[in-house]
Amino acid sequence: MIHGNLSARMNDEATRLAQTKFELVRKAGYGATNEGTTTELIVNLDGVPMPAMYGRQTTVAAGALANIKTVTVVMSWPDYATRQTTFMSEIVQ
Repeated sequence: MIHGNLSARMNDEATRLAQTKFELVRKAGYGATNEGTTTELIVNLDGVPMPAMYGRQTTVAAGALANIKTVTVVMSWPDYATRQTTFMSEIVQ
């Protein structure tokens, strides 16, 4: 039960970190968002230690239609095994 609670907390944190990245990309806007991939290692957020070390890979690519960019955020973190989850969104010009 305790491990299940910790796993759920780490999954929640990964989701929150992905959402934070989407908000930063949207705030920057379509024109300021360059296509490419960035990778970050997150061990604390705003000075607060995280329950695990998270990897966050963000990829911005041309969308299927003109004036759309696809943003993919892949979060990974250690549990008993390496966990990974992928989030996708789009920004429009």
